[in-house]
Amino acid sequence: MKITRRAGGVLAVAALAALSIVLESVTATAGETRYTVAVAAQTRPAVAYRAWSALLKLCAEPSGRAFDVVVHTAPTSLEMALAGGEPDLAVADGFQIIAAHQAHAYVPLIRASEPGPRTILVVRKDSSIADLTDLAGQTVLFSATDAWRLQHVRAILVAEAELGFVARIGTSDAEVFRKTARGFTTVGAGTTLSLARERVEIRDALRVVYLAPPPPPRAVVVHPRIGAVERSALIGAFLAVAASPVGAQLFRAVDLTEPRTADYERDYRPIEAIAEQAGPPPTATTLPGMRAAGP
Repeated sequence: MKITRRAGGVLAVAALAALSIVLESVTATAGETRYTVAVAAQTRPAVAYRAWSALLKLCAEPSGRAFDVVVHTAPTSLEMALAGGEPDLAVADGFQIIAAHQAHAYVPLIRASEPGPRTILVVRKDSSIADLTDLAGQTVLFSATDAWRLQHVRAILVAEAELGFVARIGTSDAEVFRKTARGFTTVGAGTTLSLARERVEIRDALRVVYLAPPPPPRAVVVHPRIGAVERSALIGAFLAVAASPVGAQLFRAVDLTEPRTADYERDYRPIEAIAEQAGPPPTATTLPGMRAAGP
């Protein structure tokens, strides 16, 4: 389902293969330039919308631009939108940036100053699993919200340990941690950040058996239909907002802490080999190179 909202309320509802919620962050006036900005909901969609609409409203005010926020809630929805060249701008991670660049020459405008949270594999504290070699044949529960994590872990583990294991998809890191702590799955995949946000009783029930290398920083990417002069102006607008105390706080809220100008060749070209090894983006139920698991 796709829900489109303007200032006057709901205008249209149309069925889509992947669920996304389209919400307008800033009301345009005559002569304004309007861009769509696609983001993936790493928390509840309403929370993601509020955070991004507040940030983009601040970015739009002095620039004569307006932004329509498109919150993608399905695991492959953002990847599908980028593959079709739909959004003018998007907030993407790792392999999403590479795939978008290769498909439609999307280029990163700004990126977070630091890599994203590191992926971890966790088990119950009383589990007999001690290291990666014990994962062969086990069921690993992944979150559906992070395609980079799925592919990154798959590429590294298959390359380093030649592991084969059953992959299942949960709805969120919180669900992964809860089900692992309660014994519904043997191994769960999440991030250092999401584990730190869990309740004490969940954290105390889990043990980290693998800490992945840091992923590349997430970035705001732009479609090449937006020309070079306008791209530079957008970079300037974003960085000017980030330099203010309020703007810095809003960028932190969307996990783009201390943004800086991005460069595809420097920041993302080096991981293309990993992306090629990982294969195409996974579906909601199957990871490339792994055995599929039923629901």
